[in-house]
Amino acid sequence: MLIAGTTRSLWDLHRSYAIAEDACVSALAERAGSAWALFDKERIELIGAFDVDPVAVLDPPDGQCLAVLPSGELVIGRAGAKLALIGPDAGSALQAIDTFESLPGRDQWQNPAGETPDLRSLAVDTGGRLYADVHVGGLWMSDDAGSHWTVAIDAGADVHEVTTGVGGRVAVAAARGFGWSDDRGGTWRWSAEGLHAPYCRAVALDGDAAYVSASTGPSTTQAALYRSARVGEPFVKCGRGLPEWFPANIDTGSLTARDGVVAFGTRKGEVWQSRDGGESFERIAFELSPVTAVLLV
Repeated sequence: MLIAGTTRSLWDLHRSYAIAEDACVSALAERAGSAWALFDKERIELIGAFDVDPVAVLDPPDGQCLAVLPSGELVIGRAGAKLALIGPDAGSALQAIDTFESLPGRDQWQNPAGETPDLRSLAVDTGGRLYADVHVGGLWMSDDAGSHWTVAIDAGADVHEVTTGVGGRVAVAAARGFGWSDDRGGTWRWSAEGLHAPYCRAVALDGDAAYVSASTGPSTTQAALYRSARVGEPFVKCGRGLPEWFPANIDTGSLTARDGVVAFGTRKGEVWQSRDGGESFERIAFELSPVTAVLLV
């Protein structure tokens, strides 16, 4: 199932079916074939075949991103670089992860796009390690659902999205390019080779392949999607079927890849999909509201 969230609705694009309407999708997350949506920064709901089921309501409505632990618990990134934890079922109690609010150097975190730092993205690897991306405050990781934290990347890298893959691989899209680790965040390498500019906002992994969106900056008029057939090799611009350039960034949460299928959404309300590992694309949706999140389940 290919799910697309927009500023007004949630779609199953494989069936051209609107699962939910009249709500902005702030984030999507999945694990083991189940998926959740965060609506209007406030309501967390489990996505079903034809509708959504309520899980929790955030007060205040300041949710920004979601991830799912192996236990099934949901991790919620909130404005002001705060984290919370909740069970996957309705009625579960919301618990603040207070340890994240006393990290060293936190008072130096700054957001160039807002008054307070944000939790821009979250990811969980197959071993249960949680990665939290602060904009701007570095990438942090925890092996015990947030009880203890270790810094993985310092704030200077300006990380925009984190994702995980197989074999302990974790990757980021950052202002300095594409970064990856093959030892669960212990050591990192960086590359912008093949990109027309190093500013990256979205990233996805699919086996050995990596996909990243790159542009000339936050207010770009020249953005594109790139593919590396093997992580560490130079990137090649995805071209067949796509416009030469996109007039705005392909943003955090709007790029997904799995089993040779790649999809991404745009602010113009389009969704593009490849079924051959990024070799060629077709536009499968248009005239939607601006796309905020895309997920293959």
